[in-house]
Amino acid sequence: MPVYEPNEHEILKEETKQIKEGVQISEGMLYLTDRRFIYELKGKRGFLRASAPVTMIDIRLDAIMNVSTAVPRFKLMTKKTLTLDYKTDKGEEHANFIVDDPVKWDRTIREWISDSKRFKEEQERREKEEAYKKEVELAKAKSPKANIGNVYMGDRKKQMQPTDDEYVDAEYEESGETDLQVSEKEYPAKASSKCKKCGTSVDAGMKFCPNCGNPL
Repeated sequence: MPVYEPNEHEILKEETKQIKEGVQISEGMLYLTDRRFIYELKGKRGFLRASAPVTMIDIRLDAIMNVSTAVPRFKLMTKKTLTLDYKTDKGEEHANFIVDDPVKWDRTIREWISDSKRFKEEQERREKEEAYKKEVELAKAKSPKANIGNVYMGDRKKQMQPTDDEYVDAEYEESGETDLQVSEKEYPAKASSKCKKCGTSVDAGMKFCPNCGNPL
């Protein structure tokens, strides 16, 4: 008896004979579960030694490509066969078995193949969703948590890397001075006066009046 997977359920089983081109080649047991189709070669007991059953075919239901039956018209001809076409790593394979009710096997296999394909599609969908969630979580983990360089819309000022002019504006705002006051501080107006002798306007730093030559 084969070893079943967790939550795997046996649907059908039957003693059978495997044939090839109408000739019997082996005897064993067929098993159909909700996940697999299995053919186990019957073990042998002898006086000197014995052989354990050997699994000859063990395939997932979604690997079965086609199922067909052959039921003779006359009851005297009791060779009723079940044929499976399936895929393996080596390519396509064919197997023929003699069973009591091949139509029942055919119908049941087809039903569970359909369920198996739906189960596989659902499983693949869940795996894609889990992979997508992991990618999103990884992206969130890699993203910076500080809000440096972000721009906030609304009443708040733009939190961006300031330019040189913005640095100067920030200094002015902190000092509370106006642009005119800063301008006067950096570029003070030249003091002016008048010559006491002729009344001509003279600039600070002049030693003599440019008009009359009077010492200032």
